[in-house]
Formats: sequence, C-alpha cells, structure tokens
Amino acid sequence: MIQMSLTSILKNVLFVTLLLNIPWEAQCANIQHGSGGRYAASNDSDSDAVVARRIIRDTNWLSIATISTHEGIEGYPFVSLKSFSDGPNDNGTGIPYLYMTDQDISALDLLQNNNVSIMASLAELSDGCADYDPQDPRCSKVMITGKYIKIESSSDEFSFGKEALFAKHPQMEYWPDDHGFYVAKIEIQEILLLNNYGGLKTVSVEDYFSPSVTRIVNAEH
Repeated sequence: MIQMSLTSILKNVLFVTLLLNIPWEAQCANIQHGSGGRYAASNDSDSDAVVARRIIRDTNWLSIATISTHEGIEGYPFVSLKSFSDGPNDNGTGIPYLYMTDQDISALDLLQNNNVSIMASLAELSDGCADYDPQDPRCSKVMITGKYIKIESSSDEFSFGKEALFAKHPQMEYWPDDHGFYVAKIEIQEILLLNNYGGLKTVSVEDYFSPSVTRIVNAEH
C-alpha cells in the first residue's frame, strides 16, 4: 500500500485547486488547522465589532497609508509606521489617536490629502498569532479607512488623546518640543476585519462604536 506524506497531500490539493480554478481559501477552510491565534475564529458571543475593538486596544502601532507628495513618487501609495492609542485599557474609545508633527513624511502627505487607511495586526504581539505567519488569515488584523483629523489643542479630546498616548508610549513625552507635535485621530469611515478563512468582514461603524461593544471591551481590563 502506498503511503503519502502530508506535504504530498497538500501539494496534490493545491494542484487540483489550480486545475479546477477553485479558490485556495475555500479548500483550506475544509482542512483542520487547530485553534488559531488570538481572536481567530472568534466565539459566537464575540461579535466582529468586539474583535476589531480588541485589536485596536491591544496593539501599539499601526501601518498608515497615504497618497505621496514626496518628489519622484507623487500620487503613489506610501506607507509608514506610527505608534497609537485608543485610550486607557479600561476606557478605550476605538478611535486611533496619533502623536504627529508636520515634519513627518506621512503628515506632509496628509496636509494635501487627508484620506487615509491604517492596519493594525496582532502579529506584533508575541502571543497574538500562535505559530501562524503574519499573512495567514487566522492572524487577526483590522483595516480602517477614514479621514486624518488634527485635534484642537484647547479641546478635552486633545488632553484625553495625549494622556492616552503618553501612557502607552512613555518616550513620547520627551520628544523634541521644537518639532511641533500635536494629537491627531482617524475619523473612521470603513472597517474591515480579517481573522479567519472566508475573506474580509465589514464591521459597521455604528456597531464598532456601540455602547454595548465599548462596555464589553473595557470591562476586560
């Protein structure tokens, strides 16, 4: 009797998938993969909005995509990394706050066009994605599109955002005064969640900010 290794079986599945033009994710969904990373295949009681809020609460930095104004790549997508916070663990808002300066290359883009997309992933956490590759759908990530907004320095929201940022990123307090740092936020228009096979899931902004979701997420800390 011929015995086939798991690698050989998977290669055969991939070959048949390509031959029949069946989506690879659809095939993978029928293979047993284990329990997954944190928030992968979330429990029935965990709404997609709660999972998205948890990712924003638990992560420390995000990728931010802008439309470049940099000489030589004007109009191209441009991405950089930014530290952020959505508030204290027991009083998170779901709003990504950033500590920015207009000397920053991404901020210069946003002065011309404040449309922005961000992504936060549990891949940054040592226990966030089990043994899965960061690109694996079970490695939970949330993608948010919206408007980049500078917050008025005289507002209560500015004070809240700054305190939240300094609490999560203490070194920010010592960044140079002459760089003109300010607090900004992402005004959310669309939320996409990927935390398992089956494709992206759209989370409504209304659900994401609902009081019941906020209570659940903040009560966990």
